[in-house]
Amino acid sequence: MKYFLHQSVDKAKQGFIPVSLFFMVILSVLSFTSFAQTYPPSCVVTMPFANAYFKENSDIVIKVYSTDIGKTSNNGTVTKVEFYNGTTKLGETATHTSNTYTFTWKCVAAGKHTIKAVATNSNNVKFTSAGVVINVGTANVTARGLSANKGKYLANIIAGSANNDYNTLWNGVTAENGCKWGSVEGTRNTMSWGQADISYNHAKNNNLMFRYHAIAWGSQYPNWITSLSVADFKAEMEQYMTLVAARYEYMDQIDVLNEQIGTHASGTGYFRDGLGGNGTTGFDWQIWLFEKARQHFPNSKLVLNDYGLENDQNAINQMLNLVKALRDRGLIDGFGTQAHCFNVDGVSTTALKSALDLMDNGGVPIYVTELDLNGGVESASNESQQKSSYEARFPIYWDHPAVAGITLWGYVDGATWKTGTGILSSSRADKQAMTWLKSYMTARPNVSYPFGTIAGTCAPSTDPVVEITAPTAATPFASPASITITATASDPNGTISKVEFYNGEEKLGEDASSPYSYSWTSVAAGTYTLTAVATDNDGNKTTSGALAITVTAPALNGTIVINAMGVVGDETIELEVDGVVVDTWTLTTAFANYTATGNVNGVIRVNYTNDDGADRDAEIDYITVAGTKYEAEDQAINTGYYANGACGGGGNSQLMHCSGYIEFVTEPVNTVDECPNDPNKTAPGTCGCGVADTDTDKDGTADCLDTDDDGDGIVDASDCDPINASVGAKTKYYADADNDGFGDAATMQEACAKPVGYVTNSTDACPADVNKTQPGNCGCGVAEGTCTVQTVSLKAGWNLIGCPILTDTELQKALSSIWSYVLTVKDQSGFYQVNNPVHLNSLKVVSWGSGYLVNVSQSCTLDWIVR
Repeated sequence: MKYFLHQSVDKAKQGFIPVSLFFMVILSVLSFTSFAQTYPPSCVVTMPFANAYFKENSDIVIKVYSTDIGKTSNNGTVTKVEFYNGTTKLGETATHTSNTYTFTWKCVAAGKHTIKAVATNSNNVKFTSAGVVINVGTANVTARGLSANKGKYLANIIAGSANNDYNTLWNGVTAENGCKWGSVEGTRNTMSWGQADISYNHAKNNNLMFRYHAIAWGSQYPNWITSLSVADFKAEMEQYMTLVAARYEYMDQIDVLNEQIGTHASGTGYFRDGLGGNGTTGFDWQIWLFEKARQHFPNSKLVLNDYGLENDQNAINQMLNLVKALRDRGLIDGFGTQAHCFNVDGVSTTALKSALDLMDNGGVPIYVTELDLNGGVESASNESQQKSSYEARFPIYWDHPAVAGITLWGYVDGATWKTGTGILSSSRADKQAMTWLKSYMTARPNVSYPFGTIAGTCAPSTDPVVEITAPTAATPFASPASITITATASDPNGTISKVEFYNGEEKLGEDASSPYSYSWTSVAAGTYTLTAVATDNDGNKTTSGALAITVTAPALNGTIVINAMGVVGDETIELEVDGVVVDTWTLTTAFANYTATGNVNGVIRVNYTNDDGADRDAEIDYITVAGTKYEAEDQAINTGYYANGACGGGGNSQLMHCSGYIEFVTEPVNTVDECPNDPNKTAPGTCGCGVADTDTDKDGTADCLDTDDDGDGIVDASDCDPINASVGAKTKYYADADNDGFGDAATMQEACAKPVGYVTNSTDACPADVNKTQPGNCGCGVAEGTCTVQTVSLKAGWNLIGCPILTDTELQKALSSIWSYVLTVKDQSGFYQVNNPVHLNSLKVVSWGSGYLVNVSQSCTLDWIVR
């Protein structure tokens, strides 16, 4: 554990931040368990950037950074990346160079375009990138900045207004202070956009890349947020995002969260507590913040930004732990390193390269966000030292394949936050570092982007044309539906060979003769996306526009149960299905079930009317529809929720204060399941749920009326002779694949005679490893003592730890290295207190991936070696 006493690293103000007496603990193993791949690959369009401009009929090179690493588990490989303009697919590739996938969009027409990409991993999980909005017009492209045509942007900051030489040197913009929440909304609900507008408009008007810095930063925030409730804090934070999104269209990147490691920003705790705390994941508040950012900024890259990284790999690993939680959820597009002089100037080039490689383990592009170097000398007379530092370190950043772009934090001496970091003198003369930087950028190979033009060869299209003519999006269907899909197709210089019909990526069929059609039968309830693909006699293919259709479930009677309560006890609620009120109830002051029978397929709403506007409130916990449970707080629509001091809804709550309704999104019901816990029956039948309706004779077959035909106390299914009382029960045998005499509890047979390859023992947790029956510290297949042991440094008092041992292990054995210092161990369901009598301690073992609070009497190191 480390505590930091340091100087503020952002540019607006300097000073010492007091040591905060809180700790951050990183779990060695996060408590996510996944038996099938559900975590997505990353997919980030790194070039062009938002607001880029191109001349019509030129070619546009699209670069996408995509990996399937950086998650808590199930890391794999990317199998392909598809490139889109809006919903129109441009092409795809499975080839990459250092995780960058490239596609050239040829002969692009004038207009505003939104570039996206879709990455697919080796488990067929897909992820769609944030969009990148560009403009294509008739005017020529004007080159901007030293890095024009050199493959990456090289940006700087604007503090007040842009210098006259800005566009000559730089091709990206960050506002030094103007976009920080504290600058924008120092007074609640009074927005000051002046400085933010200056920076953004300079970028927009000159087609420069723009970074929004920052949504949440614990060193510059409105003072009025410190006393807000969680609900109000979240509402204000989301209001701020909404206003930013509405005002600034062309934001390439957004620093969603700035300087959240340890005590880097003294006010981070206000954001943590105001956004609901660490929660069960340990990162709940950060996840909420990025979820809302993804919702409000679909066409901007979301970046986690911090400093103190290049010279502290422990800090990088702390940041990567949060990146993992965000990667699992597809919520992060960039790893931001500020790269300030006090963290970089003293680092060797080898260590700097190693630090960037470690950052790259996050699986998303690295953005260098606030680079400044002074060669370790805080003086304007540091030219030789500064130039040497730039010469040694800048290429490490620029040439790293994961670094997508670099922003410098100021460039004129006397106008930078750290003395000696300017690369122009106060009189605007080039310092040695600038002379070197210009020479270095000139020597980079020209690749015609950014701010370049690649002439396109725009021949008339010879591709076929295809369009779905029926059905339409408005055509109604009820399951099991029969749907006839028809299409027209033509070819400008040949003939149509065939038209194929698809639902998503699933081919339904094809037709080789006009009129082209396909009959799709027995279609279940759901929403489907139809396309047609025409192939001409030269093999050219064209895909039609996508058509979305909906097949509704048939009306089906069943049971709907509402679990609800009122505050006063005279509140009333209604159940409405497809616009028809089914029943009305008066609530009690305790949660109770309110049951109705009727159609279970349709739009289901729970209506509430508050006719006094004061004390009456309803709380809807959940509903069940034909046995399936739906939580009220998981629904997106709650128009009766009281938020931001007014009625009007807000969703994601079970509380209803205002007149309104909660609309429940439910799955179609095809059969009412009266036995929801019995996979073999949908109705009780003769024998009831959970028991098969078989014969009722004493013939040795188990049934609901007589399961022990010979009366020997052994049920027929387990009796070696169910009609002979002298013959006993079957024995349980377990597979012994590694032939070590210990069986695998997961593979069991009941038999009267021992099957070949089976034993009665069931304790082999390593069934394929003849040398081990338990994973131990190293896991199955790895000899103990040959793997790296994880260690965790604990401080005196309470610490949060995560268990990396692969099997349930007795508490004292797992914590043997620190047991003499242990006072108490807790988890969500139990505790162990050393001074307690044994029978009072409910926590006996630790489990893989679970988190525990441990209270130790002094600082110590836990090595997780089982002794």
